[in-house]
Amino acid sequence: PLYLAENLVWHTLRYIFRDIPKDADHAEPQILVPTQRLVLTMTLSNKQVRDDGMVEWTATTAGVQQTFVVDSQGNVLHISIPSQRAQVVRSGHESLMSALPTPDPMELKPNASKYTEREVEVMTAANVYLKGTLTVPNSPGPKPAVLLISGSGPQDRDWNTPPVLTASLAVQIADRLAGEGCVVLRTDDRGVGGSTGNLNTATLSALVTDAERLADYLKALPEVDPFKVVVLGHSEGGVIAPMVAASDPTIAGVVILAGTSRPLDEIVIEQLKAQESDERLPKPVREEAARILPLMTETIARAKAGERGVVNGMNLAWLREHMKHDPRETIARLQCPILIVQGEDDLKVLPRNATELHHAAEAAGNKDVTLEMIPGLTHLFTQFPFGNPEYDPATQERISPRVLDALTSWLRERFLKDSLHLVARAAQRCSC
Repeated sequence: PLYLAENLVWHTLRYIFRDIPKDADHAEPQILVPTQRLVLTMTLSNKQVRDDGMVEWTATTAGVQQTFVVDSQGNVLHISIPSQRAQVVRSGHESLMSALPTPDPMELKPNASKYTEREVEVMTAANVYLKGTLTVPNSPGPKPAVLLISGSGPQDRDWNTPPVLTASLAVQIADRLAGEGCVVLRTDDRGVGGSTGNLNTATLSALVTDAERLADYLKALPEVDPFKVVVLGHSEGGVIAPMVAASDPTIAGVVILAGTSRPLDEIVIEQLKAQESDERLPKPVREEAARILPLMTETIARAKAGERGVVNGMNLAWLREHMKHDPRETIARLQCPILIVQGEDDLKVLPRNATELHHAAEAAGNKDVTLEMIPGLTHLFTQFPFGNPEYDPATQERISPRVLDALTSWLRERFLKDSLHLVARAAQRCSC
């Protein structure tokens, strides 16, 4: 059966666990997520019957591991998601709560001593309203600005897709960059949070147009130096950012975080094969990659055939545009400063993508291309958790300081020197 996951999650889970045969120690229920047009496989294993008669299951869904405790009727009494340090317990069963790693303190609230935040709304060329957060340093005068462009899939302005992705990477980046003196703009994707529109029908070119409009919005702000606007993209955003700069010679710089170097059909197959074969990954994760691989191969074939609509959770028009786009050709057109940052344990965008982008830009004559390859980091620039002696569960959603240091030093050297001098002179005047 196919289980519907919408608002009544507890009922969905009850049906799933109720339908598992009593003598089964493994199950793979299929879950339909209508809002994202996805069918996910929940891999249930490591069944343990507790002394109190309850059953504990380990589950993996979309690469995220959970633990469920259920009673004999299939009622879910406790859910634990260690990677997100989250637990949910049914009333009356609080004794099932377990101790999770205590995270290091990570201040995600606005730092009023360094900057202010305000809500903004920008209308795009497609009459889509994108809502977001503008972070403005307290320093005087026009400042450099950075536009943050999210990766694929529905993400809010913090680059979160709850419950799978909750690291708030954009918040961490904005906090650091604003503290250094950059205005930062980040927005909800189409149809996410406060933004209008429908991401499921948006093509790559539509997303590029959205980003171009956001860059224009930044350049028009009185707090921003219009000749020092940088576009920073992660994953798919790392494809979009160079496209924005290629169409607008006034863009001052480009930052690519885990961006791809080849058409998306090649990247997706490469990604799944890497995940399927990497022995460091848990078996359920490798099995999930193996299951998805033929589905993705079929999706790519149908996109090549010119079909329309959504197949296996992918908008075929969006995929087709990506398949026709070679990021190496785009980056070769740029003469502005470029920073490429890549985690060496990224199993979604493999490290060779970064070296290929770097080579393409330099071969085209760009004299200011910086490549930062950082060991032990994932696609989200967090610590790789498997077989890594330095992995610390308490900091698993914290972006590596090496990434933030690379961003700030690159920006400081190229765009912040004059701004820092202005701040110093203003401070001297205030102390007189």
